[in-house]
Amino acid sequence: MVCALLGIVFVAVVRSVLVKTGVDASLPVPVIVYLCMWTAATLAIWLVWLG
Repeated sequence: MVCALLGIVFVAVVRSVLVKTGVDASLPVPVIVYLCMWTAATLAIWLVWLG
């Protein structure tokens, strides 16, 4: 659960950076992109923490 919450925080920070730089507007399907980023971040945190 902690890994999932940290993944959400990571994606929120990345999304704010992408919005400020203007990259967010050019994403084809932002929901899918952010969902994939959340999944990757959550799994990476899980591997680092429990690995």
